[in-house]
Amino acid sequence: GGIFEVSRRQKTPCLAGASSHLRFQPEVCSWRSRNSVPMFFDDRKKVSLGGKSRKGNESKQAFVDRTRQEREAREAERRRQSCATKIQAFFRGRSATGRQREQERSGWDEDQGALAATWTSPTPSPEAVASFAALLRRFQFFMRESDPADQARLTRLAMWLLAGTVPPVNAVCALLRGEDGAAWLRRVSALCLHCLRRLGRSGGEGALVDAAWLLRLCSADAHGGDAAMAGTIQSMLVQAGLFRALRCQLDINANEQQQLMVIGIVGHVLNGHVEGAQRDFCVHLLTRQELFRRLGERARMQLLGSIGKPHEQDGVWERALEALSDKQSGVLASITANGTLEDATFLLGNLVELSTSFLSSSSLPVTGRFALCAGRLLKHVREHERARRGEDDDDDDMAVDTWEPLEVDRMEVEVETAAGFVSVQHTRVTARKTTADQGPRLPAAVAAAKKHIHQICTRDYIYKLLDTLQRASASSAGPEGLMVVSATCGLLMQLLEFLPDAKSDVLNALAFKPAVLRTLWEWISSASQLTNEAKGKGTGAAGGASGGASGGASG
Repeated sequence: GGIFEVSRRQKTPCLAGASSHLRFQPEVCSWRSRNSVPMFFDDRKKVSLGGKSRKGNESKQAFVDRTRQEREAREAERRRQSCATKIQAFFRGRSATGRQREQERSGWDEDQGALAATWTSPTPSPEAVASFAALLRRFQFFMRESDPADQARLTRLAMWLLAGTVPPVNAVCALLRGEDGAAWLRRVSALCLHCLRRLGRSGGEGALVDAAWLLRLCSADAHGGDAAMAGTIQSMLVQAGLFRALRCQLDINANEQQQLMVIGIVGHVLNGHVEGAQRDFCVHLLTRQELFRRLGERARMQLLGSIGKPHEQDGVWERALEALSDKQSGVLASITANGTLEDATFLLGNLVELSTSFLSSSSLPVTGRFALCAGRLLKHVREHERARRGEDDDDDDMAVDTWEPLEVDRMEVEVETAAGFVSVQHTRVTARKTTADQGPRLPAAVAAAKKHIHQICTRDYIYKLLDTLQRASASSAGPEGLMVVSATCGLLMQLLEFLPDAKSDVLNALAFKPAVLRTLWEWISSASQLTNEAKGKGTGAAGGASGGASGGASG
């Protein structure tokens, strides 16, 4: 036929009728090859162990070892050849890409200037839009953050987008909502990431322009009221580390204008309900040492949400507490378990300072969440302080401190009695502890934060906490009210241990607010009664008596 079989694995076409004239001998021509054609052009070394015999009087084990070594040497040579090929390909690719970047960079400045000169209408022509898209693609291709010239181009591009003769930012936001919105979203996101990374590294004019550009894109007003598009930009920035970059800007001690822009971005993102924004706000910004003291007055008021709305409830306060007290996100547990002592102390100080503005107007559930979070942080810091000094849990009960009076303050206070309010003279003594502390000192940052907390926890602040207990009266009994009272009492107890100098303020406040003591006693009585009833219903008639007795004892 037309096929002549020369081996078990390979068939070679042959002329029809020629099979009877072909007589191939293995000694003359070997056709037992895996590749009939490539073998004549492949210059790689062929290794075949077929027919190989031992040399001289070489033992069998020596022969096996030698062949193994030769095989390993061939494998190593193949790896070297492969690595050399990859290195050469990488080098050639980088070289070609570098040359192409230089080629694209060479005329970019002129093209950008020409486009800015022709961009004179709020609704640009399709040709101008196409030129702008090509300009952005070229910039993303050759942009190198380590090149100062490229950084200057980024600043010039952002300034033109924001403050050109006809600012193109409005047209960009319109293009994001257009038919080709997905492609424009990728281009704008890449530009935002360049600005965000620079914002997290340095200050100056470039950082100011970056903050202004990000602030404009995060605002829903820039997108024609489209909150979904603004939320998409905000979500992208949060995933890229927005709050980490903003923390760096606060570390640089930016000017007031830059602070206002940074806090404006924070406000837009927190009010946009972006997933993970509250967590990052607590982890990266609220753990900044004395955050609110570093901000200017206007920036601080803007962060508190009080500009133009001094009597409204602030969203940052509630959202921060929700993120901290949420069991699923575990922000508080993560900070206390994995964070440093400084982070926990700074977070505590910022929370206490936030509470000075909103403790009086907060609802009971919000106040209870604050007291719970602050009490846990106080306990965590106190345990670290004890461990650093080598103290046990009962050391404070056995310690005897010596106090030196410094100042005596006499004032008249109205006290509620059975006959009504009576004005009495109250003497307040300010003292200093003279007992020497044992063990090593706290870190300077932690000591400064502790002093900051002590300055906030004045007598008026203690009164606000006691007013919270008074508002949680026995008429609002239930699990929620019980949580508020328990958390607030726990916070007061932790303050007594964490700030021994505040003991006099707490005790004086309790002495001149007997209504709070009556409320606490009513809570204790009602909680004991509820416990007895619950245990009595759960154990039946026989177990009811024992359950009631044990419940009364525990109450």
